Parts: sequence; C-alpha cells; structure tokens
Amino acid sequence: KIANRSSVFYAVEPINPRKLSAKECADEAAKYCKEVYYYDDIYDAVRSAAENMDKDDVLLFCGSLYLASEIVKIYNIDK
Repeated sequence: KIANRSSVFYAVEPINPRKLSAKECADEAAKYCKEVYYYDDIYDAVRSAAENMDKDDVLLFCGSLYLASEIVKIYNIDK
C-alpha cells in the first residue's frame, strides 16, 4: 500500500536469509509506482534518494530493525 502512494520507490537488498530480494520487491512495487529502483547496498539507495529529492519531498524508510540501525549510522543519529 505504500508503493501506490509514492512517486518514487527504492528497494534495498536486506541482510537476512529469509529475505525478499531487492529485485523482487521492486518488481512488486512497480505494479503500483511508476518510478522504481533497487539497490544491493543501502548507502547507495539512500544517496540516490537524497540526491533526487526536492526540498518538499519526504523520505520514508520502512523495514526491519536492521534497516533502522543502518539509517542511524548513515545519518549519524545519536541515541
């Protein structure tokens, strides 16, 4: 339901043996969102999203606690 409300969707390959690959996630999102990208590396995905955002855009992260911990590292968020 998030993809059909998004103008752009970025999928990232998770580090999890029970994962849905970034490509599979992107293929599913493409049914609902016109602009879809997928990455093997979260840093590349975040960099790409940030570089392509307009000043009024919102970047929403959805996923696991692993993903949240990586986002904290990328943005140097103190606990």
